Amino acid sequence: AANVEAAACASLMPKTDLDIATQPPLTAVVTPGKKSVSEVAEFLNVSPNDVLKTMIYLADNAPVAALVCGHHEVNEIKLKHVLGVDELVLASESMVKKVTQSDTGYAGPVGLSIPIIADRAVMALTAAITGANQNNQHMQHVVPGRDFVPTQVADIRNALSGETCSQCQTGQYDIRRGIEVGHIFKLGLTYSEAMGCTFADHDGSNKPMIMGCYGVGIGRTVAAAIEQSHDEKGIVWPNALAPFDAILILANAKDPALLNFSQQLYQTLQSAGVDILFDDRLENAGIKFKDADLIGIPFHIIVGKTWEKEGLLEIKNRRTGEIIKVTEADLIAQIKVLLGR
Repeated sequence: AANVEAAACASLMPKTDLDIATQPPLTAVVTPGKKSVSEVAEFLNVSPNDVLKTMIYLADNAPVAALVCGHHEVNEIKLKHVLGVDELVLASESMVKKVTQSDTGYAGPVGLSIPIIADRAVMALTAAITGANQNNQHMQHVVPGRDFVPTQVADIRNALSGETCSQCQTGQYDIRRGIEVGHIFKLGLTYSEAMGCTFADHDGSNKPMIMGCYGVGIGRTVAAAIEQSHDEKGIVWPNALAPFDAILILANAKDPALLNFSQQLYQTLQSAGVDILFDDRLENAGIKFKDADLIGIPFHIIVGKTWEKEGLLEIKNRRTGEIIKVTEADLIAQIKVLLGR
């Protein structure tokens, strides 16, 4: 198992000299306005797998080209490690034009004078289509190793679902989405030696401690909870993580009597230990209900038409949508039952 930045891609069988010898010569083809892999592949009636992407980067401010197959994506973490640089950013349009003599979308490895880092999958292709370093043109029958020789060949792309595992050579990658909410780092002796952090060994000699640290990301925990608990209306907070126990919604804040009653109810709920948010905005009721659904507070206490007509308050369960009607006298007891208190 590995995260996307580190998942290694299995090596592919390189092509043979015979494969290269049987390929037609390099030719240019006019591709008016076709820049993306999908546009070029459709225009030339080929698979995107047969089109190479040439990405121009600045590696510690020096231009380099990263070359991957059309259906692959450059893994910038891997590329950064291969280059051994501190900073790696995509080149600006002006820099691309300076390096390739063409607009973005027409870069290709043939004739480039900057370092070229090619993914291993590129070198396994017998022939491909690349940019021609000239606007509105691409090159056909480009043979890696014949028409260009990369500065370095390495694993610089993201692994795809279904690819062969690089470790056992028989299993296949299965990509699943996850969020790293906790982590552990082994720091070794780096800091203990620098700070003189030692312990007495069994023989009485001082040895540097092996250090480590761990953490839980509060923000990531929130993000993970939301990804697992939401619907088309917005967040559905678990009770334990919700910013409030309930939200008090006054449907018509323009009515002085209803506003005064709701303010008193708000104070009563607070005094009873209910962590309550009070929506007394001068917005229409529909906006308030939608906003309450969006922010996902577990229970909505509504002072609306049901209160005016029947003298009953409504408690809406955000998760299920179920609405319970209660009297003012029963409100506190009912909301505590719902909160499990």
